[in-house]
Amino acid sequence: DGAASIVSRSKHLPAHPTQTTLSSTVSARGALFAAEDWTQRYTRAMPKLKPLDVKIDPIRCMGDWYVQRQIPAVSAFEKDVHNGKESYTWDELKEKVTVKYTFNRGSHDAPVTTVYQKGWVKSNAGTEWRVAPWLGFFYLPFSLPYYIIDIDTNDYSYMTAAGPSIKGNWLYVMTREKVVEESKIQKMLEVVEKNGFDLSQVATVPHKQD
Repeated sequence: DGAASIVSRSKHLPAHPTQTTLSSTVSARGALFAAEDWTQRYTRAMPKLKPLDVKIDPIRCMGDWYVQRQIPAVSAFEKDVHNGKESYTWDELKEKVTVKYTFNRGSHDAPVTTVYQKGWVKSNAGTEWRVAPWLGFFYLPFSLPYYIIDIDTNDYSYMTAAGPSIKGNWLYVMTREKVVEESKIQKMLEVVEKNGFDLSQVATVPHKQD
């Protein structure tokens, strides 16, 4: 995968945004063009996703979310994920979201992998966002769709987000609590299925108990 190769090359570079060197920019240019090409192609080809048609408060979406089920955006990179957690921080001045995704690959105690993105709310309803991942050199220069397709509009205790990926659509079924009753997850998966997802492709993300 093009995106996976970018991540692989970035392991020798800072894990968080810093100044970019000219040589880094030149070496990544071809990969960026390829990434933009597959994004456009798969956005046209994938089953149509729509953000939830309800008004929400995006500020209440900030904080930590434990990923309970997933279809990864880059399967080679997010293979066998444990302890997946999305953390959203609102920058009031810039009106943007900093996204930090941490997980252990292969086991609960494996080294922590961290992925950064920046995002912003696109729709007035608050359920359609755009995001751009950090590539190790700089942020992706074009944005990707991030749709909230299910959310607890009362307590903001659960949320399901989805968008286009290399092979279809990625999906994160998330809750505020690390440990959640299976009956609650099943109700969330019913909504996932109604949005056209094949549940056989949805993987469970195990979490280490405190």
